[in-house]
Amino acid sequence: MVGIWAASAVSWYRARRPRLGEVLDDRSNNFDLIRLCAAALVIYGHSFFEAPDDPTPDRVQALLGGAEYSGSIAVYAFFLISGLLITASMEKHRSALAFVTLRAARIWPGFVVCAGLLIVAVVPLASGIVPWEPAWRRAAASCFGADALFFVRDVCGALPGAFPRTPVPNAFGFSWWTLPAEVHCYAMVLGLGLVLRSRFSATPRQAARFVVATLALLAAYLVAVRHPPVDSAPFHAEFTVMGGYATYPVLFFFAGMLLYALRRYVPVDGTTACVLGAATLLLPQPNPLLYPALAYGVLAIAAARPLRRLRLRHDLSYGLYIYGAALQQLVGTLLPGRSAATNALVSFAVALGAAAVSWRCVEAPAIRFGRALVRRQGRFRRGRIGSSLETRTGVWGRRRRHDPEGLQASFGPTAPTDRAIPQCVEGAIERSR
Repeated sequence: MVGIWAASAVSWYRARRPRLGEVLDDRSNNFDLIRLCAAALVIYGHSFFEAPDDPTPDRVQALLGGAEYSGSIAVYAFFLISGLLITASMEKHRSALAFVTLRAARIWPGFVVCAGLLIVAVVPLASGIVPWEPAWRRAAASCFGADALFFVRDVCGALPGAFPRTPVPNAFGFSWWTLPAEVHCYAMVLGLGLVLRSRFSATPRQAARFVVATLALLAAYLVAVRHPPVDSAPFHAEFTVMGGYATYPVLFFFAGMLLYALRRYVPVDGTTACVLGAATLLLPQPNPLLYPALAYGVLAIAAARPLRRLRLRHDLSYGLYIYGAALQQLVGTLLPGRSAATNALVSFAVALGAAAVSWRCVEAPAIRFGRALVRRQGRFRRGRIGSSLETRTGVWGRRRRHDPEGLQASFGPTAPTDRAIPQCVEGAIERSR
């Protein structure tokens, strides 16, 4: 009897929980809403740097006993979602060129326009600097060279003389350091796609292969963290900070990759997420349960049906993220001595407007252009394959269509259909179909 009850309970528990794959396949999931909230949480976390005399603590940091603060929690959520969606994008397109085109169209134009506007207009005007001064131009060129703009190395988010009257002088891009780390994670997904040369998880065997390859790559990353390469290596600044903040987001990206490969077997349930969250908060801080609870909580929020009424029409999270820190410095310059809450609210409103303009004028057109290029690449590839099949030459040297009537077309319209065909010719025709 106990066994029957246990089996019934397990069946009921499994039946009421959707799998992660269903959440990812549902276009009405809440990942865009989570990313927007994460970008707002980054602004909230940075507001305490703008108001060091404010006695109000970071509520997230106080709740977690100082183990993490609101900005780090938001970045972890960003990287977890990126690991899921970027891996899905690579498996969907199965083309290195399409993958690189779509990723570049999403990340690069918005950042280049943002950096250009800040360096040329916003930061000099707010700091009393003439943009065409040789010293400013040299400093900007040294920080934003080609290797930084293409995320080969760490992006410089500080310039001498920028926002001198704020508590954090010379800085205007607090959050930009994550962009090269994100792009390098994209490169790891691309490398796995090129090595495996197949779908990541269409079958259990392919999913197992992808999990093993990802774990091997994770082991190599951890070895690099323990034994960092030379300082000039491209991944050194972002990936090899032992025990530092830069190490942990990459681990969440790996977790997203593994979750995507196992999406058919990972149940998503709000009750389980609440239990994990409560256990994390009740246990002494810091405790390692925080990170699994955070990851599972993100999945549960993404699957929450009541939140789907708040589905966003536009993805403003990226613009809010890249403009937020600089506009916080601008608000700190124009409204000095204000509380952290005031800086966060005003900065969020201004950055949200900048994000909307960036989406409308830069990001959305770039995404549409990238998708058009990918569709053109797909039509070109299909056209080449189709033409090669359709214009194959027959066994007698004539051009013949690949159709069920190929036998009659091969011998011409006057050839009788009951004509005896040599066995070698018949085999050649069958192979060509």
